[in-house]
Amino acid sequence: MKRDINLRIRIIFSALLGAALIVGVIWFSDPASLIAQISQANPVPLIAFAFAWIAFYILRAIRWKVLLHPVKKTVGIRNTFWSTNIGYMVNTIIPLRLGGEFARVYALDGKEKIGFSKTVSSVVVERILDLLAISSIGLSGALLLPLQTNLPELSVLGQKLDARIIFILIGVAMIGIVVLVMIGTRREKKTLSIISSIIGIIPAIPKSPRDKSNKFSKDLIVGAKGISHSTSTFTLSLVLSIIIWLTQIIATVCVFQAFGMETPMSVLLLGSMIVQLSFILPAPPGFVGTYETYWTLAFLALGISGLDTLLAAGIVSHIISVVLTLSLGSIGISYMGTGIGTVLKFRDRQTSQNTN
Repeated sequence: MKRDINLRIRIIFSALLGAALIVGVIWFSDPASLIAQISQANPVPLIAFAFAWIAFYILRAIRWKVLLHPVKKTVGIRNTFWSTNIGYMVNTIIPLRLGGEFARVYALDGKEKIGFSKTVSSVVVERILDLLAISSIGLSGALLLPLQTNLPELSVLGQKLDARIIFILIGVAMIGIVVLVMIGTRREKKTLSIISSIIGIIPAIPKSPRDKSNKFSKDLIVGAKGISHSTSTFTLSLVLSIIIWLTQIIATVCVFQAFGMETPMSVLLLGSMIVQLSFILPAPPGFVGTYETYWTLAFLALGISGLDTLLAAGIVSHIISVVLTLSLGSIGISYMGTGIGTVLKFRDRQTSQNTN
C-alpha cells in the first residue's frame, strides 16, 4: 500500500515537472509561430517517421529472438514484438525506467515459459548492446563535425566533458562489459563457482536462500549466452543493434524534412543519440516536457537555428511516437492475453514469484 502511494506521489510530481518544462520551453518561443509551423508540416515525411518507429520495434523483436536462441530456439517473433511494445508502453505510462523491462519480461515469459531470470538476463544484454550502438553512432557524428564545433557538455564528478568524451567513455565501458559477459558465460562453471563462493561467505544468508541464489545466478548466465553462443549470433546481434538505432536517425531525418530543415548528417547522428541518452534520466509520464526540452536544447547546442521550428518538430515527433507506442502496446496486451492492470502490477508478481 505504501509503495503504491509513493509511486502515485512520484507520478504526480514528475507530471507537474514535465508540465512546467513544456510551459517553460513554449514561453521562450512564439506560440503563434509554433502553431503555424506545426500546421504547415509536410505529412508525407511524418508518415515515413511513423513507419521508421514501427521498424524500430520490429528490429528489436528480431534481435531479442536472436539473443534468446540459445535458451529456446522456438521463441515466436510475434511474441517478442508484442512484448517489446508492452514494455515501451509501460515505460511511457509510468516514470519508472525498469518498469517496462520487467513488464515485457513477464509478458513474454507468460507465453514462452522461458523463465523469469533467463529472460531478464537477455534484456540486460539488449541494453548493453543498445548503449554500445548509441555510443558508436553518436561518436561517429561527433567526429564528423568540424573540430572547432562547440559540443554539448556534461558535468561528471566536477569535470566538464563534451559529447565526444562521454560517448567514448560509454563505448569503452560497454565493450568491457560485453567482454566480461562473454567470458563469464563461456566459463559457466568457473563463474558459478566464484558466485557461490561469494554467497557462501555471507553468514546472514541461510542455506535455502543460498540455493535459490545459485539457481538464479545460473539462469542469468544461461539467459546471457546470446552474445557468446557463437560468433555468428554475436555478430548478428551487434549488426541488428546498429541498424535498430539507425532507424531512429532515419526517423529524425523524416521529422527535419517535414519541417523543411536542412541539417548536416553529422548533426543528425550526434543530436539524435544525445536525445536517446536523455531517456536514461528520470522523466514524467509520457516524457511530456523532458522530451521537448532535451530535443530542443540538444540541436540548438549543435548550431541548429530556429527555436520555434525545432520545438514544433519535437512536439510533433513526440506526439506521433507516443500515440504509436500506446496503440501498439494496447494491441500487444490483447494479443498476449493479459490486462493493463496485470501488466502494471509486475512488481507484485515478481515478489510473489521470488517467494515461491
